[in-house]
Amino acid sequence: MKRLIFSILPLILACGLLAGCSKGKTTSALTPQNNTAATTVLVANSVDSVSVGIPAGIPTLDPYASGSSVGGIYVWQAIYQPLFGREVLGGALLPMIGKEVVFADDYSSATVKLYDYVYDSSGKHITSDDVIYSYNTVINLKTWTNVTSNIDKVEAIDDYTVKISVVTPRLNSLEDILSQIFIVSKDSYNPTTAATKPIATGPYTVNNYIAGTQLVLDKQENYWQKPDLIHPLNIANAKRIVFKIILETAQMAIALETGDIDIAASINPDELVYFVDKNGNTLPDYTVNSINTNLFNNMAFNMAPGSRVSANLKLRQAILYAIDSKALVQGVLGSAGSVVKSWGCNVYPDYNPKWDSEDYYDFDLEKAKALIKDSGYNGESIRIMCENNAQRSKAAQLIQGFLLEIGVKTDILIYDAALFSTYRYEFDQWDIILDNQANSAALAALWGNFLTQARATWKGVGVTYNGLHDDTLENLVQKAVAINGHSTQDMDAVHYYLKDNAIVYGLWAGYIYQVSQSGVTSIKLTDKLYLCPGACTFSPNYKSKS
Repeated sequence: MKRLIFSILPLILACGLLAGCSKGKTTSALTPQNNTAATTVLVANSVDSVSVGIPAGIPTLDPYASGSSVGGIYVWQAIYQPLFGREVLGGALLPMIGKEVVFADDYSSATVKLYDYVYDSSGKHITSDDVIYSYNTVINLKTWTNVTSNIDKVEAIDDYTVKISVVTPRLNSLEDILSQIFIVSKDSYNPTTAATKPIATGPYTVNNYIAGTQLVLDKQENYWQKPDLIHPLNIANAKRIVFKIILETAQMAIALETGDIDIAASINPDELVYFVDKNGNTLPDYTVNSINTNLFNNMAFNMAPGSRVSANLKLRQAILYAIDSKALVQGVLGSAGSVVKSWGCNVYPDYNPKWDSEDYYDFDLEKAKALIKDSGYNGESIRIMCENNAQRSKAAQLIQGFLLEIGVKTDILIYDAALFSTYRYEFDQWDIILDNQANSAALAALWGNFLTQARATWKGVGVTYNGLHDDTLENLVQKAVAINGHSTQDMDAVHYYLKDNAIVYGLWAGYIYQVSQSGVTSIKLTDKLYLCPGACTFSPNYKSKS
């Protein structure tokens, strides 16, 4: 057995450690910081309240109701807790409800020892039965299938020990299972009341919830965990958090300027001009945090048999050489993003930095014209499909213009989210798809999710997310995600196979920004890069302006 026993040293009482840039810093606030190192701080003074603007609605507070509620992701982590949690992207698991974990040698299971003094906000004691109930509820509801689909069974060893077994041991699967499913009491959880007035296991409880408008959380004064063992993301430096839903980007900036909110959880890059000077330095009244995102935008060729591009490597290569990636990113994001050099981005710990200095179909119009001539391209229109999203719609239009330069005709197909989700796996509907993907910890795990033949089925055959059935790629991906694999050589093998065969192509990774009043001395993000207001730090003279 491989034993990983976790403990947390008492957190140092400190103030003013910045995750990004703020008053007094000369570093440009526009320079993103990689979320690769923990910046754990616990401020000595607790503030009365902080008001936060979030750019997404919160349709429900029930963590089991939907696996795709962006608004929910902003607030669930304050109300609920999983067994373990990462502090930063790709970081180690740290205790939450689980105290320690033992992984089997072959990573087929994890045996978790719980803290024996966990209570929810209604006073219900959390035991192994509640953990089993929580996992089985999510499995049966099929709302977090990207995490739970690999669970074989969850069983109790004793009152405070559970064993979770997986169907197939693979990279990051057990870690996701342990850190992404919230635990509730079987006696407290009710889907009806959980939607608006949930029982909390986390550091905050719900005071007031108005769907589509705001959510008010209050700190649990009798929160179950001992102060020196609190997970860094469960620190509650604010007695009250007021989440205000602000969907319009300009209104988010205005709300911060007028004092209606103290922190903007997400600021559009175009609005940063109100918070930084012409040199990109933060203005005295604000704190600006900037970070590279793990979400990267990309394109994929339809590799299913019979598509207009799948059998013509030179055509695919010509298309890639014709795309001016730098101009594309500038046209879509301005200075708020960067070109990526793989089907992934460099915030992942298993990304090989040498890829950044190598040719990745770098713009070469003459080479593209030569390849298109050799490809035998017959003038048939190439269908570019994307979701109705401002960035990807703009990218599709720019790519259409680039391809006209080499004589390739295109049709742009823009669909709403529901139709896009349907057509993406109907491989007679498109030739190029524009999309984005991310993973919570590892690039290899992302590849193992989307670039495996278990991803989809087309005409009775297992295929990748872009319709490819290729045993060579399958073997390379499985080696990269294997527990006893995942070496630099394994990662290189997948990267170069994807590149050499022009199967998928990375376009850009954006930067994300949070801005606050200057009394917020540091901005804390979760490992998924969402704002964690309770764990932010505040100056001694901080006072909410809202």
